[in-house]
Amino acid sequence: MPAFYVADRYGVPDVVQRVHWDHDRATELGLPTSYDYGQMRTSWLIHLVANWMGDDGWLWKLDCQSRAFNFMGDTTICSGEVVDKRIEGPHHIVDLKLAGTNQRGEVTAPGTATVILPSAEARPSCPHRRPTCVSAVPRCCRVRPIAHVRASPMRRTYDLYIDGRPEKPASGEYFDTDNPYTGEVWASIARGNAADVERAVAAATRALPSGMPSSPRIVADCC
Repeated sequence: MPAFYVADRYGVPDVVQRVHWDHDRATELGLPTSYDYGQMRTSWLIHLVANWMGDDGWLWKLDCQSRAFNFMGDTTICSGEVVDKRIEGPHHIVDLKLAGTNQRGEVTAPGTATVILPSAEARPSCPHRRPTCVSAVPRCCRVRPIAHVRASPMRRTYDLYIDGRPEKPASGEYFDTDNPYTGEVWASIARGNAADVERAVAAATRALPSGMPSSPRIVADCC
């Protein structure tokens, strides 16, 4: 991809993305200075919504646009407002209008989001709405042995990844993770513990040629 690389002032080919950190290259292109990655602002808006909705909320939909540059030194203020709320079946849904605004009052990253919130009118309950979920601890939140994990055509089981290959957790325990909108279990995930951490650290240690690297060159070769 020759066009992907442009020679810098030293004659060294460098990636086109350097306009995000190279002031000289940005000014060559007619910009006042380098600027941010647009997806960074998307991440900021996601963080804003996640903090607002809390751990029991679900960010169901998100749309974000990058409409203008955020130059180095700019300040971005992330904000949002509730523009609609409704109930669809068991779900309490709110629509949000989001904005990333710079210190000049320009909205550089407008967006929208749809969030599913827990109901304040009823005690928390499992989204499966099954008789087995009427206990204080819903079925989907209880740890179950691997032998009791049942797979379905649309469901996956994720093991730990240690020493370059999938590994069962030392405890043999898995937990379910649910899609709160459909109420379906979409995956069972291995629950790691201290023993699994020890296995992972031991595998990482063995991966080095001879213990800890002693020079930057060895580090580069290992990586």
